[in-house]
Amino acid sequence: AGIDVVLTANNHTGDYGRDAVIDHVNYLNKAGVIHCGAGANVDEASKPVFVKVKNLSVAIFSVDATMKYFASTENAAGTWYLPPKDVELWRKTFTEKISDARKHADVVIVAPHWGLPGIKEPLDYMKTLGRMLIDCGADAVLGCHSHNIQGVEKYNERPIVYDAGNFLFETLGGENDTGCFSLTIDRDGVKRLRFIPLRNGYGYVVPATRSRDRINKWFADMCKALDTEVEIRNGTVEMDLNPAPRGDEPPIDRSDDELIIDPSKMEHHRI
Repeated sequence: AGIDVVLTANNHTGDYGRDAVIDHVNYLNKAGVIHCGAGANVDEASKPVFVKVKNLSVAIFSVDATMKYFASTENAAGTWYLPPKDVELWRKTFTEKISDARKHADVVIVAPHWGLPGIKEPLDYMKTLGRMLIDCGADAVLGCHSHNIQGVEKYNERPIVYDAGNFLFETLGGENDTGCFSLTIDRDGVKRLRFIPLRNGYGYVVPATRSRDRINKWFADMCKALDTEVEIRNGTVEMDLNPAPRGDEPPIDRSDDELIIDPSKMEHHRI
């Protein structure tokens, strides 16, 4: 399917126990799929992955805030879990981790699995953590878990996608409205976010046609509720951003950096 990176810190990774977490990590490795968010211990589970996108390096963190029973420890496999209400722990943890990631990355993305299934707008703690992650140095926050598209907030000219909803899922009961998010990035961060309207059903997803305009307005209204204005252009919803540079250091030549994984060189990557 051409998927380069998957995020594994979520509320189902540990469904079949800690041995199965190790199996699942090994299967992804053998398939050549880059992943983050789960591992043999908390050190492994909490590490970001570094992906090269053209001439840029992007660091991605995957963290769960929903299922503490699957949390990895110093000696046990599981997900990277942080308790959702401990804001100071999140602040301390991500201030350090994002700073370290900046040594190898131009752009840093944090993907939290948070909230509650079925909710249609972000909870207060999600707003607090999302803004705090941007303050800690993240260039974008990409959330999920509710199975519902939620609005995007522009905070300090950086996007917080509170929930990406369902893309490909075992959805029952006919087709449902959904969408795909596309980010345009440069060394300063995300310069444009696009929402592409889609419809999905049981095991499939297709472009929205007759429902396109309705889905776009629905999504734009959710963003407006978060005090964020967007524009509907050429059948998609777009948000332009103007992020300030994170630092004054000149770009680093990372062409030989072993930490960066180039998907174009992966055996299973679709060209």
